[in-house]
Amino acid sequence: MKRFASALVLIVAAATADCTSETYDPLGLLGAADDISGRWLGMAPDGATFWDDTADPNCSYEADMELVLEQNGDSLSGTIALTIRDFLGPMTEPSVPCTAVGTETIQDFTGARTATQATFTLEDGVTSFTAFCGKDHLSGELEVDGAPGARGTWRVRK
Repeated sequence: MKRFASALVLIVAAATADCTSETYDPLGLLGAADDISGRWLGMAPDGATFWDDTADPNCSYEADMELVLEQNGDSLSGTIALTIRDFLGPMTEPSVPCTAVGTETIQDFTGARTATQATFTLEDGVTSFTAFCGKDHLSGELEVDGAPGARGTWRVRK
């Protein structure tokens, strides 16, 4: 049992090592985070999965996601592109139609980074992303405030 617990600690430490500095530091207290600058991709269904909160709660989407990040100290900036690849929901009246497959949205963003998390907001000022850093991926949640409103999850790899 003791050997199993030691192995588990080593696995957890190894899995998170790329997320923070050389030392295992889950709270980000000991050092600066690794630079996450670069191009990150997520292809549907892993890219982004989200659903309308307000306009039509029956519409849900799967999208490819491309994230081009630039990290300067704790500051983040870059561009995000989402391309709808699939949807589930009504496409006829009286329902508000879902966004069509192939629709692409590209926007700039700004944000901040800590050892294990990143947050950024699109230039529209209402769409925010929260990211958690993994060994070779970023993943998190997205939220659009106000109408039409949306919530979802996303995952990209470098």
